[in-house]
Amino acid sequence: MRTPARLAFVAALSLAACRAGGGSSSIRLFDGHDLAGWHVDVPEADSNPNLPPTFVVHDGLLVSQG
Repeated sequence: MRTPARLAFVAALSLAACRAGGGSSSIRLFDGHDLAGWHVDVPEADSNPNLPPTFVVHDGLLVSQG
């Protein structure tokens, strides 16, 4: 369950992480929309193209399906 205190804590950590960057340039790896340009290294998938995707985008988040 998401509580206001937990959300505030996560927001504070995110803000601290942004400030810790010190204005250095960064590269955005994930756009929150799709996995264009990504390659998943799952050896079993190399020999079995019928495996379901290992990673998906759900509500703007990168989700590992195991």
